[in-house]
Amino acid sequence: VTTGNLGFAEANATTINYDDLAVTTINNSRMANATDIKLAATLIHEAIHAWLSYYFNNEEPNNIYDEYVEYYNAYINQEALANNLGHNAMADVFRDRIKNAIQAYGESKGYVIDDFVYEALAWGGLTETENGLVHPKFIEYIPNANTRSQILNILNAERHNQLGFGNAVPKGQQTCN
Repeated sequence: VTTGNLGFAEANATTINYDDLAVTTINNSRMANATDIKLAATLIHEAIHAWLSYYFNNEEPNNIYDEYVEYYNAYINQEALANNLGHNAMADVFRDRIKNAIQAYGESKGYVIDDFVYEALAWGGLTETENGLVHPKFIEYIPNANTRSQILNILNAERHNQLGFGNAVPKGQQTCN
């Protein structure tokens, strides 16, 4: 894990795989004021990118879990960009696990946070496509526009560590810069 300035319009972080090594760069331009729980959520998201990339590039198809077969086949057939493919897998398969991991982190810090906030944090990085459109999986799983707005407000409140995004109040603490 490293930090760098990837630009404000870019992602919160990016992960690049080099054979058996994954390098995650946290985007200082976007995450400088983020709360610790937002940073934890981002690292969990990027760890899944690293694992999926390694897994799909190095494992034999017969060893892959049944729930990942659809993604493996799409990846091999290059039917989707690897990043979007990873985001689809996260939305479909890993979102609850991401939420549980973020919640475990929050509880380890002594935070008392509503379950909806953990659910919102699990959507981090999964709400938009690479061209800035609303991600189809976000609409599929969260069909109510008001609920999607609440999730986006929570994500922004945690990323900026400030009020001013609807009624969302940051729950985490300022990270060390």
